[in-house]
Amino acid sequence: MTTTTPSSPNIIQNRVTTVNSPVSSSPSSVIKRTPLKVKRSPAWRYFQTGTSSLNAECILCKLIIKRATSTTSNLLYHLAHQHPNEYKLISKLSKQSFNNQTRLPLDSERGEQLTRLAVEFIIHDLLPLSTIESPKLQAIFHEAEPSYNLPKRKYLMTNILQHMYNEIRDLVIEQLKDALGICITTDNWTSDSNQPYITVTSHLITSNYELKTFVLQTTQFSGNHTADRITQALQDICIEWGILDKIVCLVSDNCSTMKKVGRDFKKDWFGCADHNINLCVVDAYELDDVKEALATARKLVLLVKNSHLAKETLNHFQKLFNMKERQLIYDVVTRWNSTYYMIERLIEEKDPITACLQEKEFQKKLIKANVPTSIEWDLQVQLKSTLKPFETATRQLALASLPTISKVLPVVTGLLTSLEPSSFDPQTIQKLKDTLRSALKSRLKKVLLVMSVAKRL
Repeated sequence: MTTTTPSSPNIIQNRVTTVNSPVSSSPSSVIKRTPLKVKRSPAWRYFQTGTSSLNAECILCKLIIKRATSTTSNLLYHLAHQHPNEYKLISKLSKQSFNNQTRLPLDSERGEQLTRLAVEFIIHDLLPLSTIESPKLQAIFHEAEPSYNLPKRKYLMTNILQHMYNEIRDLVIEQLKDALGICITTDNWTSDSNQPYITVTSHLITSNYELKTFVLQTTQFSGNHTADRITQALQDICIEWGILDKIVCLVSDNCSTMKKVGRDFKKDWFGCADHNINLCVVDAYELDDVKEALATARKLVLLVKNSHLAKETLNHFQKLFNMKERQLIYDVVTRWNSTYYMIERLIEEKDPITACLQEKEFQKKLIKANVPTSIEWDLQVQLKSTLKPFETATRQLALASLPTISKVLPVVTGLLTSLEPSSFDPQTIQKLKDTLRSALKSRLKKVLLVMSVAKRL
């Protein structure tokens, strides 16, 4: 259950407005203004009227330009062909002036539509709200709609998000009202900034037999995570959403605190089968031979990750073997299957790793870091083969698009079958299989019993 940054608009603005400052004494920078009330075109920054209202003198080259009408077409043509730099400058000024005059109000229909698209993009990809102020995102929207400027983060928080949340909330509440029964899953977790939260997700089947999943709430959960406090938080959230009487099942992880929550919540409780399977594998990792093999793998991976010279040596041999330059994977205890993926990657990179182990300089680094200079590849391959069904099982049970409780019995049965002893198994693998088999039967005893009874009904 669980760039390159584009030029800032301010920089462009500064470049444009420097034309008003007499910084240089060169002829091209001497600009004579004419009253805007009479001559509004930026072209008049470089011209003054002659003896006739239909004549204009170029300040830059003193050439007299005749105008057939009162428009500035001939003046612009002269600048474009004789003074291209100045022409580019007034083009920018014209565009800026036009944009300022025709800026799309945020509360207009089109403005609200564009703002909503930006917010939906941020929400869909789970991006931080500060993304709205990204120069790159602003440039994309400005290219699509020059008169539209993305709002600031504060504007979203005060004018947009609450309104959108209320819209979605009302739609969810309507679907919750129509549900005959609802299952909720919950998890306590900690953010990267070390803030504690509790999340509650609802699962239901509609009258059209569609599975619907809604994250109802993610709330900061400070203080002790006791069973009483978690139970009260769950009840409050369910009451707020009007679903307490419809709850048929609570699913959580399998720690002792959540088991007590399951009892106190007075609804059927199931420990997450995926979490249980992962715990079975973690139990098996404590076998001495397995622990030693994993320790060797971790030390080697850590050495390559922390030493750029070791990494360069590995990359060198990967190229020699016509292989992609891929990094080794270091497992994380709390990340399911990461140990399996570490072993799998080591085996995939066996040839370049073996070549590295033969290098004297690489061997010196191994000895200095207290890393074994050899790997029991046969054992690593056997570990991978034994653990592969567990990796497949956890992926199958983690699917959010289908109800997974009906899969638990066949999945666990399949795992037990894969753990049948073989006369070809070395002693370490025999112990590993025995440990995994015992752990499965113990940790999933309740689920297997319930599912077996349901199967007979």
